[in-house]
Amino acid sequence: IMIRQILCEYLLYHTPVNRVSEGNGRIHVNYLLIFLYSIINGFKSPLHDNNKFLLITILIPLHYPNEMIEWRDQIPILQSYHENLVKCCVELINKDRETVTSNGSLFVLLFKGILQSWPNTREANSGKEVLLLHELETLLSTCSNEEYSQIKSLWLNKWAKSIGSSESNIRIIQKALQMFKNDKIVQ
Repeated sequence: IMIRQILCEYLLYHTPVNRVSEGNGRIHVNYLLIFLYSIINGFKSPLHDNNKFLLITILIPLHYPNEMIEWRDQIPILQSYHENLVKCCVELINKDRETVTSNGSLFVLLFKGILQSWPNTREANSGKEVLLLHELETLLSTCSNEEYSQIKSLWLNKWAKSIGSSESNIRIIQKALQMFKNDKIVQ
C-alpha cells in the first residue's frame, strides 16, 4: 500500500492540473505506468473508492497534455506513455465492470474524461487526436451494450467531427474511418 501511495502521489504531481509541463518533462511517466499496471492487475473486485481515485485523479488527467516532445517532429508528449496509460485504464475498468458512481460507471467516466481532453481546433494536435481515437476504439471494443448506450451520442458526435470538420487532418480522418474495420464497433 505504501508503494502504491508514493507512486500515486508522484503521478499526481506530474498531471497537467498540478504542474506545467516543460516539453519532454513527462517521459519518465511511462515507466511509472508500467509499474502501476502491475499494481492495478493485483486489485480485487469490486474496487474500493481509493482504487477508483486512480482513474479520476491520475489516469484521466494524464490524457490532458497537449504539448509536443519536439514541435518539428510533431510527436505529442502523450505518445511517450500512451500505450501504458491505455493498458492501465482498460485493466482498471475490467477489474470492476459493475461499479456505478453518481456519475455512472468507470467506463463512462473514462470515456467522458478522454473527450474532455480532446484538443480544440485552436490547439490543433493531430498526433494526439489519432492517439485518442485509438484509445476510444480500444475502449469501445471492450464495452458492454449498456455502457455503449450511455456514451453513444457523445461518441458519434466526436466521430462525426473527426471526419466532417474542415480543420481535420488526413491522419485523423483516416483513423476515424479505420475504426469501422473493428467488428465490435460496427455492431
